[in-house]
Amino acid sequence: MLSVVIYVNADGILNDNKYEYDETGYPFLYQLGQLIYRYELQRPRNHKPDLSRFNIKYEKRDPNDKRREIREVDN
Repeated sequence: MLSVVIYVNADGILNDNKYEYDETGYPFLYQLGQLIYRYELQRPRNHKPDLSRFNIKYEKRDPNDKRREIREVDN
């Protein structure tokens, strides 16, 4: 788990609803997240996790079932 706090208030006036989230905050957090993700992919591990117990086996739909699928239904 990673937690980040950044200050994105260029004008220094608090509580004026003028913050640089889009210009400063989100791009910085995106780049930081990508950097950490790439590091984690390449990092050697002493104990590799076995996540097979979390694998969900879904039922297969019968090919002869002629009912419409959820994605085809009008809402």
